[in-house]
Amino acid sequence: GRPSGDPEAVPLTVFDKVNYDLYAYGLYFFRPPAPPSSVLEAGLAAALAEYPEWAGRLGFDARGNRAILLNGAGACFVEATADVPLDSVMPLQPATSETLSLHPSGEDDDAVDVDGELMLVQVTRFTCGSFVVGTAAQHLVADGLALRSFVNAWGQATRGAAIDPVPVHDRVSFFVRRDPPRVEFEHRGAEYKQPRTQTQAGS
Repeated sequence: GRPSGDPEAVPLTVFDKVNYDLYAYGLYFFRPPAPPSSVLEAGLAAALAEYPEWAGRLGFDARGNRAILLNGAGACFVEATADVPLDSVMPLQPATSETLSLHPSGEDDDAVDVDGELMLVQVTRFTCGSFVVGTAAQHLVADGLALRSFVNAWGQATRGAAIDPVPVHDRVSFFVRRDPPRVEFEHRGAEYKQPRTQTQAGS
C-alpha cells in the first residue's frame, strides 16, 4: 500500500514506529543437496520482487514521515565457506565466534547498516554439503512472522514453485484508524511504560 502521489514509499505504521529500530538475526540449516549460488540468488531476486520492501531503504516520504523507500536498491548477499562438516560445530551456542560468523554482519551488532540494506543474507557452505543461511533483517520492516513468510517465499522461488501465499502490501488500508477512536483496553503502563525520570529514580 502506497499513498497516492508518492508511489515509491511505504509509510511506517503506528505499530512499526513503536517497534525496535534494530536488526533481527536468524539462522536456517539445510542438509545436502545444496543448490548452487546462482539458483539461490535467482530465488532471492524472485522473492524480493514480491517483497520489494526488503530491497528498499529507510528514509522519508514526501510528507516527511519515516517510510520504506521502494527504490529497488537491493539486499546484501554474501557467500562463505567453512572447512569443517556442519556436525563438528553443532550444537551452536549463542554469541560465540562460530555462531556470529554465520551471520551476514559477522558480529553481534544491532545497528548493522552496511550500505543501508534492510535485508542481509549470508550462505555458508560446509564440507559435508550442508549449508546455513544467516539473515539480518531490519525489524521496522517486519516482525518475525512476516520475516518467516519472506524466507519461505525465497525457498519456494528457489525450488521453482509459485510464492504462496502472495503477500499483502496495502499497509495504508490494512491499518485504517477508527473514526471515532475506540479504546477498549488500557495499553499505557502495560505495553508502553513511561520512562523513569531522574526524580522517580532517586525517590
